[in-house]
Amino acid sequence: MDAIGAISNESQTCLNLLAQDGSQDCPLEKSYGHLEMLIDINQQLLNVIGVNHTAIENVCRITAKYGFHSKLTGAGGGGCVLTLLRNDTSATVLANLRADLEHAGYESWETVVGSYGVLYHTKDADTNTESSN
Repeated sequence: MDAIGAISNESQTCLNLLAQDGSQDCPLEKSYGHLEMLIDINQQLLNVIGVNHTAIENVCRITAKYGFHSKLTGAGGGGCVLTLLRNDTSATVLANLRADLEHAGYESWETVVGSYGVLYHTKDADTNTESSN
């Protein structure tokens, strides 16, 4: 659980850099690559603690065919997978991925971090409250 918490904290750093379109110290490619690695490690840890399912693994295999990185997300009971899409993902690749997922019996939704359905929370140090970015 400590490792999963550390991954969450490190992911926050990567998301901050991506929101700023990278920086001189950490360009976009490095930020995406690091976040993809964290997603893979987190999915492996979730599998080790026994909260995975064959359907989740199947979705991860399908998205991996296209070079994407995916992980189980949500509070359980329904089974939902988060897949990171880079900004330069072509519409053709995305259409092919969606077709493969639908053919396997899965639905897909596209969103952006911070939009309805996906929120990114940060701790406001001055007021000690959470705010959505």
